[in-house]
Amino acid sequence: MKKSILALLVVALGATSVLAHNIWASKNKKEVKLYFGDWADDVLEKGERLNMIKTEIILPSNNVKHISREEGYILIELEQSLDTVVINEREPRKSRINQNLSRSVTAARAGRNDLIALATLDMIPQKPNSNTFTVVYQGTPLAKKSVTVYSPTTWSKTFRTNDKGEFTLHTPWQGEYMIEVKHEDNTAGKINEKPYESTNYTTTLTFNVQNGIAWGRPLPLAQ
Repeated sequence: MKKSILALLVVALGATSVLAHNIWASKNKKEVKLYFGDWADDVLEKGERLNMIKTEIILPSNNVKHISREEGYILIELEQSLDTVVINEREPRKSRINQNLSRSVTAARAGRNDLIALATLDMIPQKPNSNTFTVVYQGTPLAKKSVTVYSPTTWSKTFRTNDKGEFTLHTPWQGEYMIEVKHEDNTAGKINEKPYESTNYTTTLTFNVQNGIAWGRPLPLAQ
């Protein structure tokens, strides 16, 4: 039985890959838990590393009831059970690859119910709980954009959006799925009087699936 499930994983999602440290948010009704670590390897940061993650920008801003820092995650209590995004912006730094000054903007979205863009780079569900999404940047759909989906099994598959910026994924397993998309904007500018030559955007979106193949992945543990 175990071999059959593994074979199904290979066919459905292709080869796995390691997800570098990132920020993601998990939502349960009126609570959002914000994590920093390696989602695929169940690695969560805590202490000083977790404290590097900011919570100044949470949208919708008028839906935040309370924020507290716990062991291994940041707890955000909501007034209503709405999709929520937490945005972290990093000041410009010199790239190790091309020495350009670049800034980073990371957005962690939880939920696939609200049909609006909450971040500059976002994934909008076609309808509530839909498996079809539109990738948008500044409200404009991005065609032929690579999107990586991580299943509860930690296996992954990369999709490309169509000419309308849309992609459809399959969710055969119970548990939490995460989608990641990246986009680079080469528009120069300034932030806090510091110049930059480009901006790297990364957005993750997580949601839970109740029906499907039971996998039994344990909850991630703080390292």
